[in-house]
Amino acid sequence: MERSLSYTRLQMRQGTVKAPPPRKDKKTLAEKAVAELQIHSRHTCDDHCQSSSERRDQLPKAIASYEAYQEKDKRIAEVERMLANLKCERNELIPIAKLPPEILTAIFTSIACNSAYVFKPVASENIVLRYNFTYVCSTWRNIAISSPALWNILPVNATPINWIPLLIERSCDSDLTIRFADDDEDLESRVAYIFWVHGARIREIKLTRCSNQLIARLPTSTPRLTRLSLSADGDEDPVIKLPRSNTALRTLKLSAVNIDWNSYPISAGLTRLKIQDPPTHITWSLLLRMLRGMPSLRTLELLGAMSPFDPTSLPSNQSIILEDLVELSFSSSLRNTSNFLSLLAAPLLKSARLVFELEGAEFVDRPSISHISDFFSVLRTRPSTNNKFQTAVVESKPKALTYQLWRMKIDDPSRYLVAPDISLRFSSNVSFKTYLDEIIQSSVVSVGFQDVSILSLNLDADASAMASTFAKLPLVEKVVVPGNFDSFLKTHHDYCPEATPT
Repeated sequence: MERSLSYTRLQMRQGTVKAPPPRKDKKTLAEKAVAELQIHSRHTCDDHCQSSSERRDQLPKAIASYEAYQEKDKRIAEVERMLANLKCERNELIPIAKLPPEILTAIFTSIACNSAYVFKPVASENIVLRYNFTYVCSTWRNIAISSPALWNILPVNATPINWIPLLIERSCDSDLTIRFADDDEDLESRVAYIFWVHGARIREIKLTRCSNQLIARLPTSTPRLTRLSLSADGDEDPVIKLPRSNTALRTLKLSAVNIDWNSYPISAGLTRLKIQDPPTHITWSLLLRMLRGMPSLRTLELLGAMSPFDPTSLPSNQSIILEDLVELSFSSSLRNTSNFLSLLAAPLLKSARLVFELEGAEFVDRPSISHISDFFSVLRTRPSTNNKFQTAVVESKPKALTYQLWRMKIDDPSRYLVAPDISLRFSSNVSFKTYLDEIIQSSVVSVGFQDVSILSLNLDADASAMASTFAKLPLVEKVVVPGNFDSFLKTHHDYCPEATPT
């Protein structure tokens, strides 16, 4: 190895082998990199200074533009304030703006109450429409929210469930009105809950087309209740017992509700009573007891409510004296109607509507007709001549022959009552001639309407069998018959001077 090293040195001295290049120092490379960075930084600083200078030149323009924007914004705000002031001044000139809060409250209450009487499907827009005046301005809204009378009517089936607690809360302690017209079990549960929690606050209850199960859940304590209207589906079960704490009750309407009449609480202050088609009819002895306990009645409607009359069930010389009765509607059989009128004494009666049914030859029941005649004769001979009567006299079973004697004209109004409209319907199993003779001889004449002229006669039956009858009606001025009686009109035109097909 020594020989090879010496040989290499010899060649290097002789120049045949080149020496390797000298090694670069690491410090030299670092200095070079620093120098390059300094050069690059110098160029960057020059560029930055140049852009900063340009920006300094543009800054005044930007500031001026922003100040102009602020100025425009201030002018817009000022114009908006002026516009708002003008609107306020304009609104102050509107007459409704000068109304005191008490008048506005009365107007709002009328709007809310009238819209609450309409039964609509459950929807939020119903409530919005009902209280849309609360969104007009803050003043109106504050007046509305602070008026409990605006919120105390609850049409449950037309109100979203989540609104009901809000309405009850805003109604404070004012009297509640509950209206419900549905048979939905969930909503019935909601109504029953209101009965249970707020029964002492309820002023009016109106349940339409409801189940007897809901009616059976009426509140037991209702010291403020003044109006109760119940309409059920006619089921016999369960038997309903009405609330007993009802000394304030003034109006009672019952339709197809099975009431336990023996436990019925008599309300001496009741002014309106309507009973229609109860599953369990009222006995005559119970009727006398009920009406004698209601001396303040002004309106009485008994429609299909009475059981058949049994004279043995009543003591002799019985009477019903209703000194304040003004309106009467009674629907039952002819005999029931006759006996009811024979028991009734109503010196202030102004309107009477009687509807009774006839079967076969029942119309010739002269004792019953006599009772009805005597009843109207008493009314006709009263000193007062300002009372008006509207009496629907006779109705029979469906598919019966119908005749209507319209608007009888009194020759001497100072002597007679204002003539009623009399609706007569007859069964077709007895000849029309027999009925018509009885009408003229017994019903109309004996009641006291001798001086009348029959203005129209409506026919709805086999008119070909009635031609001979028209000769007995010389006062008939107009005959209305169905359109398929054209041939009859041509044949019997002498009897029908103004026949008009319908």
